[in-house]
Amino acid sequence: MVDHRLYRRIVTDNSRGFWASDCRIAGHTADSVGKRKTEFANLVRYIPDQHRRGKKMYERKHQEIAPVSVFMRRMVVHILVAVLLSIFVLFVGIMGYHWIAGLGWVDSLLEASMILGGMGPVNAIATTGAKIFASGYALFSGLVFIALIGIILAPAVHRMLHKFHADERDA
Repeated sequence: MVDHRLYRRIVTDNSRGFWASDCRIAGHTADSVGKRKTEFANLVRYIPDQHRRGKKMYERKHQEIAPVSVFMRRMVVHILVAVLLSIFVLFVGIMGYHWIAGLGWVDSLLEASMILGGMGPVNAIATTGAKIFASGYALFSGLVFIALIGIILAPAVHRMLHKFHADERDA
């Protein structure tokens, strides 16, 4: 049975970790320290990410690999971040093409979508300012595309590398 007073102490005071003094504070004798350290290790493994010191997103290499439910939640969060980032970048492109290049809203959407997707421009750009914006937006879109791939693949790559490290440790 896990002592909830010990859990609250872990969550609120992460500066010292778990020591014999924590057992005495929780009302345990020094003989039960080993048992409590094991309970502590099992408890810390499942403390939600937001309660961990430093708010680490992933488990460290000496920790057990996260359950599939945690991995799926991470994937959903990363995909949501990627979608929000792509919507923001698309919005910047639409506004730029509409105000700087003078295209209509639908043409601005088409132009920004094609550039963001890597397909290239659709409409001819006439003014120098619009050409400079289109050039900058194209370079920016390429970097955002690389960042989006990294954001989406980060949990899967981390899990794969963590699994390889766990297999090394077992061998």
